[in-house]
Amino acid sequence: MRKLKWGVSIVVIIAALSTLYFSLFSQSRGVDYLSYSIVDSLQHVSFDDVDEALVPYLAQSFWEVDLSKLKRSLEQVNWIENATIKRSWPGYLEISIEEHNPIARWGDKDLISQQGKIFRPASQQGFEHLIHLQGDRLQVPALLAVLETFQQNLSALNWQVTSLSQQVDGVFRLKFDTGQDLIVDSANWTTKLPRFVKAYPMLSKKLVESAQSFDLRYSNGVAVKVFSPSSQML
Repeated sequence: MRKLKWGVSIVVIIAALSTLYFSLFSQSRGVDYLSYSIVDSLQHVSFDDVDEALVPYLAQSFWEVDLSKLKRSLEQVNWIENATIKRSWPGYLEISIEEHNPIARWGDKDLISQQGKIFRPASQQGFEHLIHLQGDRLQVPALLAVLETFQQNLSALNWQVTSLSQQVDGVFRLKFDTGQDLIVDSANWTTKLPRFVKAYPMLSKKLVESAQSFDLRYSNGVAVKVFSPSSQML
């Protein structure tokens, strides 16, 4: 008799737990949508774009929503560098968004983030002060490293780089806030550049003021193009 009572008790407990489970499951499968909040203040990300990325997921149940897929969807949204999502019972998503921090312009339409990612804003307007880069999209990290080396070497001349491009043949072309250009090939440029910086103060004031570009592609000197049809070799 005692065994029978224990059996009945176990059945009752299982039934109660099953009822609770299906009750919660039914609520999660109901028409109520998941709600969410963004815990960060956003400067560039559009809330409409965030909503559009979230809509396919908000109708899913609390436990069924795939946070990894949701993260990837959010990180496709313009200006979003990284997204972190946490569940908060009973039907709430807490979303943290890290925006791209642009450090340079790329081409005519894109920007480059601090992480070296190329992304396309609605416009480059407001970012004209950033250095303009151009080259192979697959070589952006390498080009940023080259830019840093150029800036370190040319800081002795108080020149500010406004543009850096690398052509298909590997030649670098830089533009400066002085309005002048510098051209150097990829062969031994790390040797040619310091040599030029060291020789620059020896140039005559007249030549410096009339110089349009400095061409470092020569093994035995620098070609200076002036604002006239002629050029001079140092």
